Amino acid sequence: MKLNKLQMGSHYGRALFKLAQKSNRLEEVYKEIIDLQQTQTEMGYIKYINDEFIKMYNDYYGIASGIVKTVVPLTEEQIEKLQSNIASMLKYKKVTLKNEIDSQVLGGLLIEVNDCIIDSTLKRQLAQMSQLVMD
Repeated sequence: MKLNKLQMGSHYGRALFKLAQKSNRLEEVYKEIIDLQQTQTEMGYIKYINDEFIKMYNDYYGIASGIVKTVVPLTEEQIEKLQSNIASMLKYKKVTLKNEIDSQVLGGLLIEVNDCIIDSTLKRQLAQMSQLVMD
């Protein structure tokens, strides 16, 4: 059976993580991977290995990242409070959110962290109200 780049990268990324964990070198290997990603533009299989390692590292330490879509930019204070609330709600130690401006949102927030989507947008609320009227 031939593995594609993503499967191969995931396999070796998990192996690298387990080896670094077993030898108590998680932090050192993590920093090396981050440095490698910042200096290399085309990495082939290494990109997938790095991605898998970072995913496992973040899972191990309870770290998550995601995006928050809004119509207007959030302040740093709003983002920090939102990160803290989302971390607590989703049981993470730390959540880092990047604010993206999206006019499709209309109002409110659309938060995506890992596989979780929290939709408190005006667009969704209007769609729900429309559905209630139509039923």
